[in-house]
Amino acid sequence: MMNYAFWNLTRRLWRLKKQSESNHLSPFDFFKDCQRFWRTHNDQLLLTEQQSSQLANLRAAYAADSATLEKLERTNVYNDAFCIGHDGVFGTINGLRLGRVSGVPVSQPCL
Repeated sequence: MMNYAFWNLTRRLWRLKKQSESNHLSPFDFFKDCQRFWRTHNDQLLLTEQQSSQLANLRAAYAADSATLEKLERTNVYNDAFCIGHDGVFGTINGLRLGRVSGVPVSQPCL
């Protein structure tokens, strides 16, 4: 019975050693794994930085375009195309009088 227990323990120890050897990494393998990990890590950091930079550029472009749109929405193109104003009681467009008042004579160039 003692021999059997000893034999089982010896076999178990041998299996554990084999398993440990198969799981054990040589220093070279460990170095390669570390290099691969850090290379992947650095690539991921660079990708994250590029995406953050692209997002910041898009946000800046969006803000500039929104400001331009707001400015264009407030612009009245008729003010740029036509000089609208008044001359006494008459409204004018590009210096031409609009309307008529019975008590005020209209000068010849306006006709």
